[in-house]
Amino acid sequence: MQWLKRWVHKIITERYVEMRTRPYEKHLPWMLKWAKTASEVALTTSTMKAANVPSDAWKIPEGLMIAEMRFRVDGATNNPSGTAHIYAARFSELSKPEAPVYDDIVHVADVTLTGGEQAATLNTSFYVDTMTFPQKWIDDIEKADADGNNGQARIAFDCVGYDCLFVKLDFAARNWWIDVSGFVKF
Repeated sequence: MQWLKRWVHKIITERYVEMRTRPYEKHLPWMLKWAKTASEVALTTSTMKAANVPSDAWKIPEGLMIAEMRFRVDGATNNPSGTAHIYAARFSELSKPEAPVYDDIVHVADVTLTGGEQAATLNTSFYVDTMTFPQKWIDDIEKADADGNNGQARIAFDCVGYDCLFVKLDFAARNWWIDVSGFVKF
């Protein structure tokens, strides 16, 4: 009978330790991060410098492993299109908690966007339903529902080790909104 008590105690202890040490994932809610009303120029190799990290860059929350983005546009007619230039930066070795300093900017991806017909609950916008992009990132960039079926297209990518993300959006007309979310491990 003593062996049974030891065995039960061992199993309970192992499960408790596993429960406390296994990383769990939790998604962040969608947050409107950028409203774009004017087209922006993509950065070049000579302008991807720390001084060009915009003040509205998304400060990546502690523990965020995967960043996710979706795009909206103010009208579904004529399939409005644009190109999202996504960038990331991390703090430099000169950075201090009270005065963070960014290092040079890295290019994540250029994503070609086309508006779809699914209306968003927020304002009178419509979700982008088509996204295409070449791989430029250190890990795979995944897309979901991004093949032109009038759904809510999203992209997700690993952002571990980076401190901020930002988007330069090149488009011909209309207003655009960019929502961010992600997955946190804890």
